[in-house]
Parts: sequence; C-alpha cells; structure tokens
Amino acid sequence: MKRRKFVRTVIMGGAGAAAVGLPFERAYSQAPMRQAAVRTNRRHIVRGPAHLLRDGHEFQLPSPTEYKDVVIVGAGPNALVAAYHLPDAELVCLEKEPRSGGNAQRSKWRGIDFTEGAAYTGTGSRLADFIDAEFGIAPTPLPSSNVGYIVGNKVIPDFYQTGFDELPFDEATRAEFYRFRDACEEAESRLGEGRSSLFRGDPISHRSVREEVLALEKLSFEQWLNDNRFAEEVIQWCDSYCPTETGGYPRNMSALAGLSMAGLGDYEGYGAFPGGLAPMAEALAAGVRAHGANRIRTGAFVVAVANTVDGRNVDVTYLQANKLHTIRCKTCIWGGQKHIAAYVVTDMPEEQKAAIGNMSYNDISVMNMCYDRRIYDGAFITWMNEGPINNILSADWVLNGGSVDPDSPQVLTCDWTNRPEDRASLLDDDWVVEQCQRSARRLEEIFPGSIDHLVEIRLPLRAHSWVVRSPGYVTEILPVIANDVGRVVITRANHGSFTEAYSAGLENAATARDWLSVS
Repeated sequence: MKRRKFVRTVIMGGAGAAAVGLPFERAYSQAPMRQAAVRTNRRHIVRGPAHLLRDGHEFQLPSPTEYKDVVIVGAGPNALVAAYHLPDAELVCLEKEPRSGGNAQRSKWRGIDFTEGAAYTGTGSRLADFIDAEFGIAPTPLPSSNVGYIVGNKVIPDFYQTGFDELPFDEATRAEFYRFRDACEEAESRLGEGRSSLFRGDPISHRSVREEVLALEKLSFEQWLNDNRFAEEVIQWCDSYCPTETGGYPRNMSALAGLSMAGLGDYEGYGAFPGGLAPMAEALAAGVRAHGANRIRTGAFVVAVANTVDGRNVDVTYLQANKLHTIRCKTCIWGGQKHIAAYVVTDMPEEQKAAIGNMSYNDISVMNMCYDRRIYDGAFITWMNEGPINNILSADWVLNGGSVDPDSPQVLTCDWTNRPEDRASLLDDDWVVEQCQRSARRLEEIFPGSIDHLVEIRLPLRAHSWVVRSPGYVTEILPVIANDVGRVVITRANHGSFTEAYSAGLENAATARDWLSVS
C-alpha cells in the first residue's frame, strides 16, 4: 500500500478564540500553504489578547456595571475548587478558554474518551477522597502500572521494572541505568519527606536533610547527572521523561525536582477516568453551577485587575465577544497563569513582576492519534526518544489494561513538549501541522503500517505553560510571586498536578472568606 503523505489534522484553538469571536477549530486535510510574508503572532488566535497586553496595548477600561463578592480569574481545577468552597458568596469565574476545566479536558472519537491534558492522579489522596465524597466518582486504579521506553525503533514495554537488560546498549551502559535508578530511589527515600516539606513551604526539622535539600534545590538536574558521571544514554532518557513528568528538561529544572520524579518507576497507586481527569473538573464545574446561575463564564479574557483607591474593592475588566466589561468585587482570586498576571494586575509590585519574569516554563500540548485499529497496547505509558512527541498512552487503557480486540479503534494520546527555543513557532499553524505529521511518521517507523490506519490527528493548542521547578524556584522565586496584591489573592499553584491545585483552591477560598469578613 502506498504510504500516505498527509494525515488530516484538526487544531482546536485556545485562549482568545471565543473572546474575540474567532473560530474554535481549524481542520487541515492537506498541507497548509506557507505564508509568503513575515508572520506575526497576531495571525494566530491562540493568545491574541495576552499578546496585546504583552506588546503594551492599553485597553479602555469601562466603569463597573456589575457587583460581586468574589471574582475568580480562571476556571481550571484550582479556581473550581475555590469556587465550590464558596457556595454562599456571590461570585463568578472568568475563564479565557472556551471550556472550563483548565488542563483537565477530554473529547471522544469513535466511542473512545481521550484526554487533552491531565491524565492520571493518585487514588489515595485527599483530592480523590473529596471527589468521591462530594460527587460519587472515583478514578479507576490502573490495571497495570508498567512504564515503557522506545529507543530508536526498539520497544521495551516493561522498561523501568525489568527492561534495562533489553536496552540496545553494551553491558556497561545498561549498568548505568541500574545505578541511576538506585541513586534516585535512595535519594527519594532519604530526602523525600524534606523535599515535600520544602515544596509545601514547611520547615525541615533535620539539619543535614535541610542542608542537602536546599543544595539540590539550587543545582540543576543536568549538573547533578554530570557530577555523578552518568552515561549519555541515561541523560537522553531523562531528556525524554522529565519534560512531561516535571515540566522541565534536565538543563532547566532543579536536581531536587528531577530526583523526586525520576524515582517514580511505576504507576502503582495511580488511577484515571476514561478521558483522563476531565470528569473531576466537569463534576466540580457542575457543582459550582449548582450553587447559582452564571457562576462560570467562558471565552472571558481578563485584561485588567486593580484594587480600588480606597483599598476596599477590586475592579476586574474582561474581554468577551469583542466587548469589555468591568465587575467590582470585594476580593479577587487570581487562578490563572502568573506570567499573564504580571501584565494584568496593574498594582502588582515591580519586584513581584520581576520575579515572575524569572520563571521558567515549558509549553506542553497533547496530540491524539486516532487509528481505525489497535497499534500499541504494550504499556500504560511509553516514553520515546527521537521525538517530536515525548510519549504515547493508550486512551482506553484504564478500561481494558491493553486486553482488547486488535481490530477495534484506538486513540494514542501523545505528550508533546515544545522546546523553549521553538516557543514562537506555536503561533504558526503551518509549523504545528508539520510537527503532527512528523510525529505520525515517527510512529510509522516504530510500528510499520500504522500510518495507513491513522484517520486523523487532533491537537488542542492551549499549549498550557507548565512552570518548571528551576534551580532556586522554590526558595527564591515562589515566595515572591505567590504574594497577594491587596485584595487580589494570588494562587500558590502553578499549573502542576490536580492534587496541587486542590490544596491551592482550599487555601484561596479560605483567604477570600477572610476578606469577605472585612468591612
């Protein structure tokens, strides 16, 4: 059969699409024509209003026409948790995306629910207990917790458990993987409690642990790998694994963050829903809406937040369907990205804006490869080198553990971490479509014949910015960027896990209640 040269690709636009009345979805059935002229970031609909702010545009802010107790910027997990825990307050969540849920989104193809972001969570967490108690739903424990790795075209389904000996390397190099795994597990066993305390902002009681944790927090993971003389092949594995597990590459993340995640050898104790974690966000959103009408507004891009001169209220201005509206509230919870807050929260101190400017983040998108038959069911999640994509995950693994009719359709969910140096290219549809096609061809190399069964590629181009725990982030940057600005509550969460968002949401709701009690 003649190999196809192009696979239908559907790009779903994100922030700014609904706010400025532009189409949400663009489909390409053939390669898009390259633009002859220089392309600017305004050609793309993904982040239009944010780029206007970045480039110095001054919106003409209208006077308040609506009054609330609380305005929450965003309707992702941390915002929804906060809103749900403020049932008696007059509030509204203003979400820039066309849907609430943040990174916890899902779609369906041929009866298969697939995630467009958050995929799994711990089954024994406070978050899971809360969701079960409030909404009667619980993530299904993963039927198998193995982790795979594809090196070149060699597939090792049970890599982190028993697969090191299958690596296509010499004996000495394979031994390096055992040494790496042992070093990570030893560090996590010895320092894990201290690391968790630091990330929570709690004191570390044991002096020697505190000193080592602080030293590792200021050291890059790449430097730690080099100092311990690990083989290049081990570093290549970390370069594939770390971006989607920690949001950073070894070169721009702390050794403490790298060691904490690299020690995760399997997914025992983890679970998911069909469609990832979207059902949790959907349940929360439904719960918020049940508290009152119009408590979540989508396609609403907040362009200005400012404490009033008397310090007793906050004015929040947002853009929706090309119209500006201002709400005056008693307190505002900022649940969105902090690098946008630096432009929007007008009375934020310059020191805080500068600290936000020092944050490092990666853009992570999710490609969903839709096949008319099964292509790969060897592991729950399988990393790969020689991208562009970082890994593949069978969307319905949580339901069948890989035991399924080989002729049934399959969606392979693929994390795609865009390297920081290519960030501007995300604004170019032509380039994005090209990366989707490259990814399809890469999977064809690994699974010959697969491209003939690939019906389409779906990519929600929110490209959520995952904050990297870079060297010094927890000790030097986070204490500054998470400071509240008057009555504007700045969330401590930074678009990491749903569990982190849950804790931050509870904290934000408590702070908002404190402000509501002040006359």
